Parts: sequence; C-alpha cells; structure tokens
Amino acid sequence: MAAPIAFESLPQASFGEVRRPRDSRGDDWGGVAAVRGGFFAAVAWCTRHVDRIFRSVAAKMRKRVGTRIAVTLLLATHAGLLAYSATRHSPTMLEPAFLAAGISHWQLGRFELYRVNPPLVRMVAALPVLAVGCETDWAHYYDGPGSRAEFRVGEDFIEANGERSIPLFYYARWACIPFSLVGGYFAYRWSGDLYGAPAGFITLTLWCFEPNLMAHGELITADVACTSLGIAAGYFFWKWLRHASWTGAAYAGVSLGVAELSKASWLFLFGMWPALWIVWRLWRDDHPPERRTELCIASQIPRVAYRLIADATSMMVSDGLDSQQRVMPTASRGNFNQRWRTDICQLAVILGLALYILNLGYVFNGTFTQLKNFVFVSSIMTGTHTPLEPGNRFSGTWVGELPIPFPKDYVLGIDSQKRDFEQFRQPSYLRGEWQSGGWWYYYVYGLMVKVPCAAWALLGCIILQRRFRPSRVVPMRDELVLLAPALSLLALVSLQTEFNHHLRYVFPALGLVLVFVGQSILILARHGWFLSLLLVYYVVSTLSIYPHHLAYFNEFVGGPRNGHKHLLGSSFDWGQDWFYLSELLNTSSPGTEWLIANDSTPASPLFSNRMSGPLCGEDLIRNPSPPGRATAVTIGIARLVRSAHFEEHMQCEQRLARSVPVAERCAMTSIVVSADEVRQACKSHLGEDVK
Repeated sequence: MAAPIAFESLPQASFGEVRRPRDSRGDDWGGVAAVRGGFFAAVAWCTRHVDRIFRSVAAKMRKRVGTRIAVTLLLATHAGLLAYSATRHSPTMLEPAFLAAGISHWQLGRFELYRVNPPLVRMVAALPVLAVGCETDWAHYYDGPGSRAEFRVGEDFIEANGERSIPLFYYARWACIPFSLVGGYFAYRWSGDLYGAPAGFITLTLWCFEPNLMAHGELITADVACTSLGIAAGYFFWKWLRHASWTGAAYAGVSLGVAELSKASWLFLFGMWPALWIVWRLWRDDHPPERRTELCIASQIPRVAYRLIADATSMMVSDGLDSQQRVMPTASRGNFNQRWRTDICQLAVILGLALYILNLGYVFNGTFTQLKNFVFVSSIMTGTHTPLEPGNRFSGTWVGELPIPFPKDYVLGIDSQKRDFEQFRQPSYLRGEWQSGGWWYYYVYGLMVKVPCAAWALLGCIILQRRFRPSRVVPMRDELVLLAPALSLLALVSLQTEFNHHLRYVFPALGLVLVFVGQSILILARHGWFLSLLLVYYVVSTLSIYPHHLAYFNEFVGGPRNGHKHLLGSSFDWGQDWFYLSELLNTSSPGTEWLIANDSTPASPLFSNRMSGPLCGEDLIRNPSPPGRATAVTIGIARLVRSAHFEEHMQCEQRLARSVPVAERCAMTSIVVSADEVRQACKSHLGEDVK
C-alpha cells in the first residue's frame, strides 16, 4: 500500500500563492488562476484532515461495536445463568397454579383463574407447553365470588402429567427469561441516556447479577416481568417528556399498556403520569445542571405551584381581554397555548392507548361493565365487615350506573387481592418475631438485608455526594420521573400492613433504583479502583451461592446461613429445593431410611413419597412403619422457625430445633439430622427414659 501524500511538504507556491502570469490574455486570467488556486487549497485542507476524520469515525464505530458486544455478553451471561438455574429448582408454591391458569386462558378463552394478576406472563409461559402438548384437567375449575380455584387446578395439572410435568416447567420458565432481558436492556438505556454510557454499564451489571431479580427471573411468576416492563414504560414516557412527539406518545402508551398487563402494581401510573407531566412542564430548568444547587423536592413544591397558578392565570386573562389588552404577544401566547394543547392531546393518546392495550389483553371481556353489576368480596367494596359475604356498596347509587373502562376480571382480581390482604389469617414473620398483621417498615428492612452490600455502598456514595457537594449531573425533574414511581410503589405497598410475607412486591421499585445507582461511576471516577472493587464484590457475593439466590441474604446479617433469622416465605424457602432433597435421597448410602419433614408444595410428590406431617416423636419411637425405622431426617429450616411460635402444634420440632445437632445442610433451606438424635430429643420431651 502506497504511503499517503504529505501535502505539507509541497511547495507553498503551488497552492498558497497565486502568481499572475505575464501574457497577452489580460486580467481575466488572473481571476481564473485565483479561483483555481482556492479550489486546490480547499482540496489540500480536506485531504490533510481526511485521515483525522476517518480515524474519528472508525473509533466511534469500534466503540459502538464494542458497546454492543459488551451489552450482548452481559445479557447473554444473565440469560445463561437463569436458564440453568431454572432446571435446578423444583416448581415453587405458585408456579403450578400460574401455568395451569395460563393454559386455561388459551384453551378456554377465560380469565377467572389467577385473576389477582393480569394474564400476560402466564400466557407467555403457557405457549411452549401448549406447543409440546400437555394433559389438562378442569374438574375443579370453579368461578364464584372471590374464588381461588387456580391452586386446586394446578395440583390437577401435575397429577395429570406426572413426572412429565417437570420438563414442562422448564419450558415455561425459559419462555419468561426474555422479560428479564428486556428489563436489563432498558435499565441500561435509561441510565446511559441520563448519566452517560458508562453509567449504563454499571446499571446493566447490577441488574444482571442482582440476586433477587435472578431468583425470580427464572420463575413463571410475574414480579420480574412487572419490574422490567415498568422500566421500559418509564423510559419511553421520560423520552416523550423530553421530546414530545406523536411517535413517542405511541411508544409510551403501548409500553404502559403492556406493563399493566404484567401485574396490577403499576395501576397508579394512570394518575401519576399526568401529574409528572404537569410538574415537568412547569418545573423549568434554566441553569446548567453542573451549576444548579441541590434542592430537595419538597422545597420546589411552592415554586411549581406558583408557576402553575401564574400560567393558568395568564391564559385566562389573555383569553378574556381583547387583542389590544392581552398580556403577552400574540405569537408567544399562540405558541404557548399550542404547546400545551398538543401535549394534552398526546398525553390523552398515551393513557387511551395503554387502556386499549390492557383491554386487548383480556379480549375486551367485560369491558365497560356497569359498576353495579360487579359482585365484590372485599370489605372496602362491599361496604360490610362480614367475612366472605359478597356484595356491592355501589348498588342502587348513581355511581353504580357508571361503566368501568377496565376488563371485568381485572377489576374483580384487584378486589380479590384486597380481600386476601384483609382476611389473611397466617401471622407475619420479621427478624425472629411473629405477629398477626405486618410492619410498615417490613419492605425497607427486607431490602436492607436482601440487596448486596456493594449496591448499598454505591447508593451511599451518591447520597453523601449530594449532601456535601450539592451539584447535579442531570436536572432534578429527570430524576423525579425516575424515582417518584419507585417511592410511590414502596409507600403504597408498605401501607398494606394486613400481612407481610413477600418482599417481591417491591421489586419494581428496586429496578428503578438500580437505574439511579448507575451514576455512581461519575462520583467515583477519580477512584476507579474502589468502584472496581465494589463491582467485583457485588458479582462474587451473588455468584457465591448460585443457583440458590432465592435464599440470598447479604453480609450485613451474616449471609444466607442466617437468612431464616430475618425473613421467610418467598424470600427464603418457597419450595424450590425439592430437586436437591431428591438427589440427597438417591445418593445416600444403601440402607439409609429417610424421613422427609419439609413443607410440601403442589409439586413435591414428584420428588419424594417419604414425606411426613408435623414431625411426631411417638412415631419415631414406637411406630414399626418407616418413621420408626428412619435413620436420617431432613427438615426445613423455615419449619423449625415456625415451630418456635406454634408450640402447641409442633412441640417436638421445637425441641428438635433447640437440642439436636445439625449434620449438614441440603441446599440453603433444609438441614439433615440423625434420627437417633431426634429420638433422644423426643423421648426426653415425652418424659421417657432413653434406652
């Protein structure tokens, strides 16, 4: 390849100096020569810089390709981890009911089963199962006021398919993994657009290795899908706020509708988005972000309220005066009014399109049913405090005549969910304490012990930087659009103190906070070693217990082995470890007689037929049947924790928890103990001599 021409080495007279020839053609020749000289000078300048231009373009292309490769690798790693762990866990408490309900939506065209949640995730999970074929049994399908027949139908599904139902759950889980990938991608995009591309990579890394999202991202349940689709909807809404257009409104509306079809947790966005739009339009950022002083959101409320009143007053005054008395120029007033009218129309399109998508997901089943024709079961909707008595407090009132623009099963599902909160009789557990009802700080505490310490360290750096160096990277209203839904969801869920069993209800708020935490790379830019250390610590902490992320607890509380001292339910043991119990039984030494004293799930009979009810000391001592011949016992840790509370029902297990040494753990949720040790503890408890 020939070396490039160095134009700087050519004689300057060739291009930079135009000499007038001495001939008979006159002065015209001098002008032509000047034009020609200028042309060649321009060519020389362009050629001199063409290498720089090509190098810049090539660098940008390499950077763009490198970015895409890095994002793809992270998401592929995340998908691979989820796909494998989906095959290592048994169906959890709710998954059989979820899958059976999804199949009923396709086969029967009805949405009564599991209507406490919208059908999108269940229908996606059911697609591969229907493709490969399965057996169904609708004998216990029942639809009545407040009915929850999906759990019995889920058990029938497992009984009908037998051991073949295990790979069916694999297929259903794999079909739901793209929901988590969508969340990671849009979290990356939102954080990158807000704080820069490096911040996007930080957020994507946090998302792909967040243990709680990994634990539920492999399941059929709707919590991670709700988180992911909510982030996508929020991102498109934020983009529309920044650059309003009809195309942007369409994207925001469709994404909101799809998010609403994942779970009813985002229902409040129908009211919050108009409020955020008003604040966005009135909260004008007139100064560069780096020069803006940090102000709390509450301090801006008077300013926004004043701007709202002033703008509304100016519009009314300008409309009431004649053309010679108007308070603003005609062109300015026209542009102002036109902008607001356009935005209002586009916002109406967003909400209307979202409502249309929501109804489309239910095939418009029962849309615009009059309120008086619903049969409710929650006390807030029936107007009575009699348990399980259906009714309608709006019957016979003018409000009851109003048509409801939501699907019938969607409305009844929200009502059934509220009834479950009101009449749930099982006590709640937090930090070793049981009580009837819940705690307002349950979800905040749960996030503190379940989210990795490194993530809290990154968030702490952001808070400290905002406190002591009050300069902003982006306008406050941008972060308001990001954090207001997260804080609102956390507050709304925390107010439901009838019971506390599931931290997963606040995962949508956690996903939005991860987008916010991406800016930590800007704060720690001068301390790259510290940021790298935190990220490595974050990933190692998550992968150290892979694939048992459902029982993950951070180092603040001593890790997963101490998790049962803080939370139970779907935050610790949800029946996910029956695979490991089955492997323990199959790989044990010949002659070992096992007694399984773990909590059963709808799918647990597929893995072992050696289960027991509450561990009975008399059976282990006197019964000549298998309980009396057992040489080893497995018992769920969550079951032992409950035994300390329900003493009258599980006295033997309480004694066991206090006195029997643990031989080993099975996964993170069960312990293995010697049957002889159990017999000794039981005999001592029953007042018999040990032989």
